[in-house]
Amino acid sequence: MKAANKEALKESIAVLMKKNKIPGVALALWHNGKRVHLEGYGFTDHQRRMATGVNSVFQLGSISKTLTAWGVMKLVEEKILDLEAPVDTYLHKWKLPSSSFDHSKITLQSLLSHTGGMNISGYPEVQVNTDLLRTRTFERENGLKVIYEPQQGFKYSGGGYSLVQHVIEEVTGMKFDNYMKKNVFEPLGMQESTFLITERVEPRISQAFGAYGFVMPKRYYAEHAAAGMYSSINDLSRFLGAHMKDTDTSGFLSPESQTKLRTRIFRKVNYGLGYHIVTFPQNRKMLFHHGTNIGFNSSFAVFPEQGAGIALLTNSVNGSHIINRLLHEWVLDIVGENINSYPQGIKMKEQSKIRNAIQILCYDRKGLHLTR
Repeated sequence: MKAANKEALKESIAVLMKKNKIPGVALALWHNGKRVHLEGYGFTDHQRRMATGVNSVFQLGSISKTLTAWGVMKLVEEKILDLEAPVDTYLHKWKLPSSSFDHSKITLQSLLSHTGGMNISGYPEVQVNTDLLRTRTFERENGLKVIYEPQQGFKYSGGGYSLVQHVIEEVTGMKFDNYMKKNVFEPLGMQESTFLITERVEPRISQAFGAYGFVMPKRYYAEHAAAGMYSSINDLSRFLGAHMKDTDTSGFLSPESQTKLRTRIFRKVNYGLGYHIVTFPQNRKMLFHHGTNIGFNSSFAVFPEQGAGIALLTNSVNGSHIINRLLHEWVLDIVGENINSYPQGIKMKEQSKIRNAIQILCYDRKGLHLTR
């Protein structure tokens, strides 16, 4: 997928959109530390046929988790939070139900890496204008609880991120959305990004579309950290830039914080703090996350050391089809360009590694449910 040939890229995307009945797509590409492509395709409003623009707003689903991890790291840098302290240290208004497991091992680090032993993988329910502590997540009977020994394995948990959201509100005295706007979105120049629907953003929010192109009802999530973020491709592109060297947002987090976010907690688990992590041949590390709310699919991936990145937003339940195709082509452009120069035996081995990594990136949805 070559950004230089924009007409060919536009034609390819149009074919995929038509084939998969996807009304709107937005795409950002970075190469060698520079943004080389930023464009919207199709439309975001069925009745008014509003064109998808770079500031059109989409639901991001579980990409919310990555931005939440960045919000936590700002508080760690300010010595307000400690990643390795028992999370119970910060809980006053609500406590985890008692269990037979060791709660002292439930830390912010384990929650951000899905190793905290929590239940609640995702959020299919719609909860409008609900205080976080009044959601089903924090019910005493059927809500968030510890279901296996913390720090002993990986289990994807949106509920764990809801607990992180509550911790941020406890220690800052601010609503989560206000904290993130002031301390993450505004410093990064992400002007369209929000967890609350404001008068400024609402006119640009895309409709959600079903499998056959029909408009779906709007859905909202009180569980902001796990699933509730709204953003544009312009903003998500700025977030990609914060991973690169020598951009206007690259110094937002310290190198130490960036390293912490990008490090796997368990060697055999492809997850750090808020990121899936895949290592390609020649030790090229790629960070990524997908997001799926009903009627929206999104994804981003970045090779920080190579200065390469991609972000994709779609407004359809079918969006994963075009996302997987474009991610696959993009990764091969980045990591496959030198394979043919290898000796035959090494070439086959490296190609196998690439295929396995792409499988994880594009097609391995195991354990990731309605909200990812």
